[in-house]
This record gives sequence, structure tokens and C-alpha cells, in this order.
Amino acid sequence: MVPSFALPKRARLRHRAAFQRILKAGEVFPGREVLVRRLANDCGHARIGISTPRRYGSAVRRNRLRRLVREAFRALQEELGGFDYLISPRKHLEEPTLAGITRDLDSTRTRAPLPPRKKG
Repeated sequence: MVPSFALPKRARLRHRAAFQRILKAGEVFPGREVLVRRLANDCGHARIGISTPRRYGSAVRRNRLRRLVREAFRALQEELGGFDYLISPRKHLEEPTLAGITRDLDSTRTRAPLPPRKKG
């Protein structure tokens, strides 16, 4: 039997409320290729959500980005710890690369997040 390389359900963010929680209270890590938001979770393992708006491009382009993000996450999943991650493409991103996305995701372990925006 061929092993499945699919991302298990326990490693995915699947509900709108989880996305909203990260958008509201998560730390922001802008990278060269993707914008990474993260928020500590109670699961003890990393989970990922991917947001690719239509303005990013065609369905082919959006799906390619999602595949690359999932692969980068799969490679780093053990090191990323107990956080929920929300990944979005940068506006200026022309052609995403696996190495660039992996670098941006991995940098959340060592870099400080942006300070929170002031309301008002």
C-alpha cells in the first residue's frame, strides 16, 4: 500500500472561528514570500490554515501556492510546536518557491513578531 502524504485533519485549521481568532490576536511575521500569523494553541502540535484570496490570481496559481505551503509545513511540522499558523501570500509575490516559503515559516521560530497595530 502506498503511504499517504496528505496533511492529517488534526494538522489543519478548518473553521472560520479559528481563522478569525488568529487574525484578531495572532503575532505577525512578514516574510519575503508569505505573511505568517501565529497564535499559541492548546493542542500541543502545530496546525495550519492557508488564506489565498482571489485577487492573488487564477485558481491554478492559488492552488500551487497552497501545495507549496503545505509541503513547507509538512517539513517543519515537528519544529513548529504548539501554534496555529495562518499563511497568506505577499501582494508582490510573483512566483513562490518552496525554499522561500520554508524560510519564511521557519523564521517564526527565531524572529520577533511585528508590534501590534494601534487602534484608532
